[in-house]
Amino acid sequence: LCQQRYKIVVSTYRCDAKSAFRVFLKENPSIRAVFVGVRRSDPFCENLELIQETDNGWPNFVRVQPILNWSYSDVWNYLIRNDVPYCSLYDKGYTSLGDANSTTPNPLLKNNDSSYRPAYCLQ
Repeated sequence: LCQQRYKIVVSTYRCDAKSAFRVFLKENPSIRAVFVGVRRSDPFCENLELIQETDNGWPNFVRVQPILNWSYSDVWNYLIRNDVPYCSLYDKGYTSLGDANSTTPNPLLKNNDSSYRPAYCLQ
């Protein structure tokens, strides 16, 4: 859906992020910058800048982090207001998606009947 809506090409790699960027940049040598959807409150992001080169040990490109200073609610307000599609797991109480074996719904969103409120309800 996002591919059609925004006219983008999605590339999928089954490896760690550093390796994936190495392969992607080798396949796409004209790419010099990558948009990254991190926020300052995300782990290891507190000292990032809006635009910066990658760290040592990473493939060389410029990271552009346009939502770095957004809050959690800023992200959800934007997604809902602009009808941006998102993963349906967020509607089932997940607030962070990672490894399929260890990612669980956020306990702060649990209802009395053991169901979960959507991620955008988290304050």
